[in-house]
Amino acid sequence: MIYKGIKMSVQKNTVASIFHTSDAQSESDGGNVVARTYLLRLKNEEAATNLSAVIKENAPLD
Repeated sequence: MIYKGIKMSVQKNTVASIFHTSDAQSESDGGNVVARTYLLRLKNEEAATNLSAVIKENAPLD
């Protein structure tokens, strides 16, 4: 899940961020939600910058 105000660190070809994952099959199931840190390595700095921009664009405003 992407939440509002998501924090990311972009350095060279790497994006580090915390995403919340759920074991529920649908939103109404409830389930356990766990915050996990992901380190995403991409081919180059431009790809990392583009990924960061897409994640921020799709984060909720409220």
